[in-house]
Amino acid sequence: MKFKSRITTMTVLLVTAAMSQTGAGQQLCEDRMDSSATDAASNACLLIGGGLLAGESEYLSEDLSTGIPMIHLNYGGFFWETTEIGFFLLGGVQENLYWGMAALLELPPNGFEAKGEAHLAGLDDRDATLEAGLMLAGGGNWGDVEIEINVDVENEHEGSEVSAGYSFPLNFGNFTVAPGVTMRLRDEKNSNYYYGVKDSEANDTGRPAYKVDEATLSIGFGYSMEYVLGSKWMLFHSLDVISLDDAIADSPLTVNDESELLSFGVAYRVF
Repeated sequence: MKFKSRITTMTVLLVTAAMSQTGAGQQLCEDRMDSSATDAASNACLLIGGGLLAGESEYLSEDLSTGIPMIHLNYGGFFWETTEIGFFLLGGVQENLYWGMAALLELPPNGFEAKGEAHLAGLDDRDATLEAGLMLAGGGNWGDVEIEINVDVENEHEGSEVSAGYSFPLNFGNFTVAPGVTMRLRDEKNSNYYYGVKDSEANDTGRPAYKVDEATLSIGFGYSMEYVLGSKWMLFHSLDVISLDDAIADSPLTVNDESELLSFGVAYRVF
């Protein structure tokens, strides 16, 4: 079993997104979805680590290159994945099948800082906003599925989004590779906040006013890899390529119609 780690802000916000399929600690930690566990301490696991992330964002004209943090904590039904915390309300394990439903708070990989990019000059920053929601997860020999439904709780855009992912881990001793696909559906308010241009932000140098007046759907694919070194250390690597909805790709705020993120790192099991 696993939960997907996220690393999130225009650098740190994009960062956890790149690790959305790493399944941090799949072999070092045996994740738990049973919120009724009475011996949580015996199943506790904490991984800390970091690495490098490179690639391109839809907002940035130059390639992204930055360091990334990683935290992965399980304690009974509670979990913490760098920019996401949650608690499993329901869940169970039967032979090779598992399922769970969790309440969560998350800082997703949204937004940008206007400084440093000519085409974003004069804009208000689009800040990532705290979101609350539910996560449904399940899997077995056929792979792992995760669905999240989140709403903005800071009233930045008052919108919502639904994300889903499927991965199929292939285990070869200490080495695991997991190809996967993802989708992200943003409602109109969410999409327009992050990719729209207000009348007051338009200029005569190629940035017209722009309104995203529909929900947007972006599709991604990629893979994650893990290699366990002994009982305490793990190397990880992931690649994510996300094809953006046309309404996002056509925005004056974006310079790429897809984002590509490549990460490498190392993690250590504290307990």
